[in-house]
Amino acid sequence: MSSLRAGQFAVAAAALLVTTACAELSLPTPEPTLGPSASAVPSRAQAFEPGVITAARVAAGAGRAQGAWLGGGGATRCYLVTVAHAVDAARSASLAFENGASVDATILQSDPSVDLAVLRAEPSGSRAPPDCSPVTPTSDLETAIRSGAGVGYILSLDSTGAALQSPVFLRRRTDTHLAVSPAGGARLTRGLSGSPVLFNDMVVGILVGREGDADGLWRVTRLDYAQSVLPRYLTSAEASPPSEPFDLDLLPDDIRRIAVQARRTEQLAKTAEEDALEVRAKAREAKSIASSLPERQTVGGYRRFRSDSSDNYYWGQVRSYGPNNVRVKAFGFGVSETVVGEDRGNLHFCRFDSGCVGAGVLEYSENRGNSNDLLSWRGEFEDGARRGVGVLRWRKEDDHVIQRIAYLNIREGSKPAPGVWIRASDGYRFEGEIGANWDGLGVLWTADGSIQAIGRWADSEFIEDRTAEVQP
Repeated sequence: MSSLRAGQFAVAAAALLVTTACAELSLPTPEPTLGPSASAVPSRAQAFEPGVITAARVAAGAGRAQGAWLGGGGATRCYLVTVAHAVDAARSASLAFENGASVDATILQSDPSVDLAVLRAEPSGSRAPPDCSPVTPTSDLETAIRSGAGVGYILSLDSTGAALQSPVFLRRRTDTHLAVSPAGGARLTRGLSGSPVLFNDMVVGILVGREGDADGLWRVTRLDYAQSVLPRYLTSAEASPPSEPFDLDLLPDDIRRIAVQARRTEQLAKTAEEDALEVRAKAREAKSIASSLPERQTVGGYRRFRSDSSDNYYWGQVRSYGPNNVRVKAFGFGVSETVVGEDRGNLHFCRFDSGCVGAGVLEYSENRGNSNDLLSWRGEFEDGARRGVGVLRWRKEDDHVIQRIAYLNIREGSKPAPGVWIRASDGYRFEGEIGANWDGLGVLWTADGSIQAIGRWADSEFIEDRTAEVQP
């Protein structure tokens, strides 16, 4: 298996300096073995009845919301409901509770049509959520609403984790929703979306946002309606619905923990990619300014140059340093292009401090050094090398169509770390330990979310089949 050549190139021209380095990485080429053929993977019933009343703060990527902790079905199945618009397309989130606990969570189901999502907490060691054993309600929702005499409250957590109760009046109700308004001088904000709404100390619904253009009215999705539209997880304990696609509950504990971390890496990598694209825009702007200047002349902190001994050309911001400020280095936003050698045509869009640092973009050219048909790295750099979280993409040999994509945490020396690898042609998705290749425990999913194989890989070869351990 060929590897990306570790590259380091410098621009130095009469005391000018730019350096950029590439960490080694060679994700599966040729394709990794995909394990045994898919067989009937047993479904796992998911159910709980609402009863335990606890608020939580939810963070999923850039999304922030409250959540309603409504109980669960044992220590490994603890569920929370929040608003779908906060989690968006994320697969994982983090939860914070009043008791100080902070745990990761997997997003099991999200329905934008009703703006609701279901999350499952992933306890890890001492990091555990509140009690999630199921508690059967003592009354139905209509009884709770009537017994509250039209006055209830929204339960939420502030930024310090303290519980808050915001009183509300019930203004109207339908079979699917309630409309409430603030009571007793309470102030409602969009940051309360996802909070449980209680009447007679029983959760009757989830606050989802303002009620259209109605002044002062807020929309609450009734819990009994939520149970009808998200039946897999919000259902009675006797039901046995099918398992959710990409259901981590089917995995043995050690592989499930790695898959949860891999999905967390995926979210961090997507955020890093967004930062990298912002940097690329600023780098392009800096290049545009520097391109209009005479070569090797610094004007307003911008310069373009290449030395006879260097492999690349630089356009962008620079900084003078050294005795009498006679030396200049790339410092700030700019673009570096490799102009000779096997890596000719590769472009770095970065914030430079000699080398590329922080978030940035590396766009690979079709050259002899790019034997794996890489397209781009959008993510973090350290001392000029790809280091940290980011998104790696491959192109097909004959065009620029995305062939594979990986959400990675690149460590020094290609030490394996949890990440996600996806093949576009058939939707295969690997969640597991990835270093220079697939190296460690993981799970391979098919496009429809079924398990293809679980076990251990080494250098992308499937060496330990544990698929028989899939949970019933």
